[in-house]
Amino acid sequence: MAVFLSEDDFEVARYGDRTLAKYRTLAAESLGEMCPIGVAPPEESLLAATMQDWLDEFERVQLILRTSSRLRKKHGD
Repeated sequence: MAVFLSEDDFEVARYGDRTLAKYRTLAAESLGEMCPIGVAPPEESLLAATMQDWLDEFERVQLILRTSSRLRKKHGD
């Protein structure tokens, strides 16, 4: 679990121990072909997909903070 905080210690987001890529892999392994999820293309490698999920989350939090009206006002941005 990761907790993302702003520079003045406000919680911005939490990210769990299992990424979407991991859940897709678990579903495919445990549910098999009889129950496809059908909303995403097949994963490349689990490691690459998991890394991309984490990078996407970091980018999302960065953009949340960068567009925060409170922080923009604080820094005169």
